[in-house]
Amino acid sequence: MKELQPTVKFIEQITRKAGRILLKHQGSIVKVADRGSGDYTTQADLASENYLVTAVKRRFPDHQILTEEEGIKEVSLQKPCWIIDPLDGTRNFTFGIPLWVVSVAFYDQGEGQIGAIFCPRLNEFFLAQKGQGATLNGQPIHVSQKSTLDQAFLVTNYFYSPEAAGKNTAWLNSLSGRILAASILNCSLLEICYIAAGRFDAGLYRGGKPWDWAAVKVIMEEAGGVMTKLDGKAADIFYPDHLFNNGVLHSAILATKP
Repeated sequence: MKELQPTVKFIEQITRKAGRILLKHQGSIVKVADRGSGDYTTQADLASENYLVTAVKRRFPDHQILTEEEGIKEVSLQKPCWIIDPLDGTRNFTFGIPLWVVSVAFYDQGEGQIGAIFCPRLNEFFLAQKGQGATLNGQPIHVSQKSTLDQAFLVTNYFYSPEAAGKNTAWLNSLSGRILAASILNCSLLEICYIAAGRFDAGLYRGGKPWDWAAVKVIMEEAGGVMTKLDGKAADIFYPDHLFNNGVLHSAILATKP
């Protein structure tokens, strides 16, 4: 959609700028709030979010905004809505590991229109617009074509909830010996972008929030991938648990669910 091109340029500009803000904070990290379950907020999270929210409000004062630090609130995706994760991979960020990202998505008419995810340390910028495909640093990306489980490299997230960990471990145990490998990078959004780029083949995630899923949903689908709930039903960014894959492996992975 040509009318969205200025918004695409804007989202790339502010996502990159937020990444640069985070880079300035990485050498002097201060925790300012404990979210519980081993998660926390840093001054860097707040600085990134403050910049992004201010930039969006200045450009689009009538648009809705949903952010990680503000938490869940009622919004309508039928109307213009920005969904922001100012820093995904906070633990990696605080330990000096380069695998962390900024995520910004724009939704309207009930669908994700634009998704942008930037990993400043690796200088990897993932961008997708509905109907226009997905790119990494301006080059088109596509999910892998792996067709059997024994070829599949799977990623997942780490759980601080014993219940969620137990459920996920049971499924991973079911997959054990059937897949090529499994990994955890402690940055779910970057992992999912890597599925979109064909580096990984599938991902199993629990406990996500809208800002975790909003941008990657657009990127995955535009890269030819599949995102569904863990029972195979249609994805919902307000639902916590999702399966991501190249589409070819979808049925085979679901069949291993205990």
